Amino acid sequence: MTSGPENYDEAVIVLEDSNDSFIVSDEQSTHRVVLESHSFIEAGAAADDNRRPEQPHYRASRVIWSSDEEADDDNVNKKRRRKPSHSDGSGEIDGDETSCSICFEAYTISGGHRVVCLKCGHLFGQSCIERWIRTEKAAKCPQCKAKARLTDIRRLYVRAVKALDTTELECLKEANNAYKAENDSLRLENQRLKEKIVKEGKCNPYKAEIERLNLENAQLRARIALQEKHENKSRSTIPPAAKVMKGAYFSLHEGPVIQLSLEPGSRSLDANGECFVVACKVRNDLFMPYGLKLITADGREDTVIPVHSRKPRCCRFSPFNRQIVLSTGEDNTLCVTSFDDHPRVQHRIPIPASGWCCCWLSEDDVAVGLINGRVLKFSLHNPAVEPFDITCRRGRLPIINLQFCTRQSLLFVTSLKECVLYHHMQPYILVSDQGEFFFIFLKTCLWNVMVAFGVQLHISFRFYKFVLL
Repeated sequence: MTSGPENYDEAVIVLEDSNDSFIVSDEQSTHRVVLESHSFIEAGAAADDNRRPEQPHYRASRVIWSSDEEADDDNVNKKRRRKPSHSDGSGEIDGDETSCSICFEAYTISGGHRVVCLKCGHLFGQSCIERWIRTEKAAKCPQCKAKARLTDIRRLYVRAVKALDTTELECLKEANNAYKAENDSLRLENQRLKEKIVKEGKCNPYKAEIERLNLENAQLRARIALQEKHENKSRSTIPPAAKVMKGAYFSLHEGPVIQLSLEPGSRSLDANGECFVVACKVRNDLFMPYGLKLITADGREDTVIPVHSRKPRCCRFSPFNRQIVLSTGEDNTLCVTSFDDHPRVQHRIPIPASGWCCCWLSEDDVAVGLINGRVLKFSLHNPAVEPFDITCRRGRLPIINLQFCTRQSLLFVTSLKECVLYHHMQPYILVSDQGEFFFIFLKTCLWNVMVAFGVQLHISFRFYKFVLL
């Protein structure tokens, strides 16, 4: 086309369904126009609009203007939704694409009903849209209800309006972008995992070195324990100093001081030749404040286990297993505690009264002396079974000491007033009414007994020797 009085060579219209280009111009500015054809369904049927018949389904054409002077309105797409368009692929122009949506008459390329568009991009006949804007007090686009003025009217120099539906293409583009983002995240995760594998591979030599050092440490500990065992045996074979040198004397050297507890309550101590166990307060706990502390020969606390809710009065290592301790106390319980690789309380047996002392009778049988003078025998195979009363309920005073000789099956029961020997559960009174017992020590290998009495505020010591007939 050639330029005329309307300056047709100043702007270009590109139609997506055609290779033709049209040159258009505006009297005041230059614009580039892209035409689209869409189908819309009006969301709110505009009840107050009486100037056109109700059309629930109608097609609208959209012109997108781009200029340096005007911007698109944000409310162009309010209250509308897209209706799927049906294209038969024949390339023919539908009637709605060439007719005005106000009067439903065909557009013209000249004259009063020539095709024009508003700022929002919708197409109308020029006379129809001018009359529409003039008669409205606050004029709006009949299609999208965007504000419209006479100055918003633009003439379009086209013979037909046709647009391609690119909805599916846009959806595919969005899906492609999502797949790209997911692919990027998977690449980052893969790279992170590769770096982690490389780091773990570098740490493997250190793990092997640590395992080797742990093995060497265990071997050295075993050698030290074996050497100490041989030293203890050699010391036991040395005769007493009194027999080696007449008039020899001994001196005590102060060793390490061990702080057991800040509060009183440590009443019992026992040793197994390798370590000590002490019954004392182990922590500030409302339910289980007292327990057992295992102390090594060099004075180092090794293991602490809470066992009793009230003060314990006696604890004894098992002569059959040096890692098991029997304890009793004022909480009316008899407890068997293990100090092996997994320290724990193996048995917690209720007793009818406070326990004052306890001892081992065999690997599975234990005895406990009560405050009421009774001595009960329990079987650890079945602690729930009713215990056997060794004293046959004849006790009167608290039992302060129990010692058992496994070789002759002799049980020494010491109360505050007497010492009784039980041989095959038959009682034999050894010492009675000599005063209040403070302490008794029995050396079963020599059958010697050292007893401390308290008579009239004085303490006397007596030495007894037993002769078995």
